[in-house]
Amino acid sequence: MTDWSKERAEHLAPVPAPTNANAPIVGTVPLAGQAEQQPAALVPPGAPQGPASYPGQGGAANMAPAPAQAAAPQFWQPAPPPKAQPWDLPGAQQRELADKMAKEANPGSHWLDIAEKADSIQTHLQPVVSLRRTLHQKEFPLERLPPLLAAAVREAEGITQAPWSLIATCAITAVAAAVQLLTDVSRDDSLRGPTSLFAMTVAESGERKTTVDKLFTAAIHEWEAEAAAAAERNIKAARAMREAWDAQLVGIKEAIRKAARDGDDARQRELTTRMTDHMNAEPRMISAPSLLRQDDTPESLLMALSRYPGGYAAVSEGALLLGAHGMNPESVMRNLGQQNGLWDGQRIKRERVSSFSADVEGARLTVGLQLQSAVLTEFHKKNGELADGMGYFARFLINIPSSTQGMRLYRLSNHGRQALTAFKERLKHLLRCHRLDPDGKLLLHELRLNAVPETKGIWIDYHDSIEEELGPRFKYSDVRGAASKSADNAARLAACFAMFDEWPTDGNVVITPDHMRAGADVARWYLDEALRFQKTMAVPEAILNAEALEWWLAEQCFAREGRTYPAASVLRLGPNKLRTKAARDAALDVLIAHGRIYQECDKKDRSLNTLVLPAAVLREYQDTFEVTTQ
Repeated sequence: MTDWSKERAEHLAPVPAPTNANAPIVGTVPLAGQAEQQPAALVPPGAPQGPASYPGQGGAANMAPAPAQAAAPQFWQPAPPPKAQPWDLPGAQQRELADKMAKEANPGSHWLDIAEKADSIQTHLQPVVSLRRTLHQKEFPLERLPPLLAAAVREAEGITQAPWSLIATCAITAVAAAVQLLTDVSRDDSLRGPTSLFAMTVAESGERKTTVDKLFTAAIHEWEAEAAAAAERNIKAARAMREAWDAQLVGIKEAIRKAARDGDDARQRELTTRMTDHMNAEPRMISAPSLLRQDDTPESLLMALSRYPGGYAAVSEGALLLGAHGMNPESVMRNLGQQNGLWDGQRIKRERVSSFSADVEGARLTVGLQLQSAVLTEFHKKNGELADGMGYFARFLINIPSSTQGMRLYRLSNHGRQALTAFKERLKHLLRCHRLDPDGKLLLHELRLNAVPETKGIWIDYHDSIEEELGPRFKYSDVRGAASKSADNAARLAACFAMFDEWPTDGNVVITPDHMRAGADVARWYLDEALRFQKTMAVPEAILNAEALEWWLAEQCFAREGRTYPAASVLRLGPNKLRTKAARDAALDVLIAHGRIYQECDKKDRSLNTLVLPAAVLREYQDTFEVTTQ
């Protein structure tokens, strides 16, 4: 009870009921036939309460004239009209009054602090909800890698201070690039596939991926140089044979033309038979092994694989491989289909009437793709539906590393390079062991999971555990494509680990249960990353537009040190893609639904509305726009 209402209850004496039934009730209109009476004065507590104290008591005849009295003192004051409170007013007035009250209560405070206090006393604001669900990266299971591989990753981290998952992904793809030239892996009698891996790292410039790549591809560069030197003599001999063959072909053609001019049919038939035999004896060109492919277009990559049946596309500018620049959907679909086929180990045949053509069979390709988020977002915006429909990204081991930029303070490296040196020698040994048949195709071994029953059982358990999570509202229901390929990737990883660990000269290797468990654990980590990718990178356009509008409005608010902005100005000054009424209103609807903006409305014309950003939203941008709270 407030002070003034308590005072009123204590000092306001009740008026006794009149004893004369004919007397009118004080303060009421008199009944018919009765004289109009004056209202009784309020008597202070403790004053005499005699019969004459109440006019009209005992009837009019007995009433003595009342002596003249001074006005009775007031012992209470009526309640003053209550001050308007924010919750009593509609939206615009509520916000304005709340801002005024917060400013009066906190003079000299920063405008954002005042806005925060004003929001706390308003009733129409809904909770602020993030536009994206945040999933934090789990720690990479480094302990599951083969010991030498894990030690090399640790040394590389000590040298570069790059994110752990980025380093591990570079190391794993380098191993796969070598192992794919030696063996396939069979999950059962009808499921045999390459040990190639496709990996994609989504990271901004400056994460030192190029530096890390150099550490783990040094072995490939050295092996390529050794192989080129060893093949130089044979390459020259093959080139000489080809030139001689070409000259002989020219001679045969000239002889056929002469026989045709002379009308010598028998000679023409003889020369035609000779030309047929000559064409069948065409010498095969020899080229030095070239495994590393960097920043190739899809066409140049396929041409390289037609010359040498193995490739490691360590692509730093991923858009070239994706074919996203200015290509029509048919070209993009053809390029993505080509890469899907190489991941599956299929034959790729491309024919053109006037230019490029290739026929690649039995080739193996590992991809280490690096993309900046802006490039990936743009690609997904233009071709995401097509890529998802083809299951392109489902084949990738996706990695979105947590940035270490800002934390890489200089430190004197006490890490030697013993593990990295041993890693390089192991990888070079694997590369030297692969063989080609006379037609230039890889001679591949086959690692079978069912060679060890326990290994096959572990793979089946992993396969089934993922399958059970694909139903509606289960963990992997939103990444069914990647989940459906995860068991295949687990088998490929296990095969790579086994070959890296145990490859001897005679090629007698099996995938042990430990290798299979490691492959399953690493594959599950990448599957969880695919879930993060789907939630954080594959964002619907409606959310991207809402984020763009919110960012722009926050920038304007900080520049003006106020949190309101006219909706009409968005059409003139806002982000280019939101300068239409439909686009602006769609973005506003998303922000309003998430409580990240509210409007002080004009029901007839939305352009007359005022947009207001809650203080909680503005706080998220405080560091971005370099505002210091006082």
